[in-house]
Amino acid sequence: MTPSRIHYFFAEDKPALIWLGSGCVLGLLLGLLVGFPAASLHGGIARVHVFLWTLLLSLLLGYFTAFLFGFFVLGPLYYIRSLENGEPFRKGDLVQILSGPHRDRVVRVLEAFDFATYAGAHRVRVDLGGPNAEAYENPFCSWQILLVDRGAPDSSDGSAPAIGFASDTKLEIQTIE
Repeated sequence: MTPSRIHYFFAEDKPALIWLGSGCVLGLLLGLLVGFPAASLHGGIARVHVFLWTLLLSLLLGYFTAFLFGFFVLGPLYYIRSLENGEPFRKGDLVQILSGPHRDRVVRVLEAFDFATYAGAHRVRVDLGGPNAEAYENPFCSWQILLVDRGAPDSSDGSAPAIGFASDTKLEIQTIE
């Protein structure tokens, strides 16, 4: 699968940056609406201090409000993007990196982490080669990589086969007469 612009858009975390930036801008606008009347109640230098503190507090309020509600809006978006990128990934899959210094490089998955970030999108460790191939210095979120080729199902590592692979075991149904 060839990555599209939306793949790169999510891989570079632009939706989260836009969301948090919008929250800050809305907070500042709220601060301007509240700050001018609040500053007019004081005279002299106190007027400037009240206005600046109001702007600072409204900026922080906008940021933390956007951060809180971002989990409910961005979480499902990132989760859907990771599913469309080929999640669940497993050891042996070939994936293309979509962000960072290794962008557009095709590498093999070494392992998928058990913990989740946004709403179930997992982290994946890939083989970048070199001396840090086995170190934990190369994790990517599942929306930052794109499945190129599913590796051969291998249950020797204890992991279950990914969705879409049939088991080699045949199910026999016997009827009792």
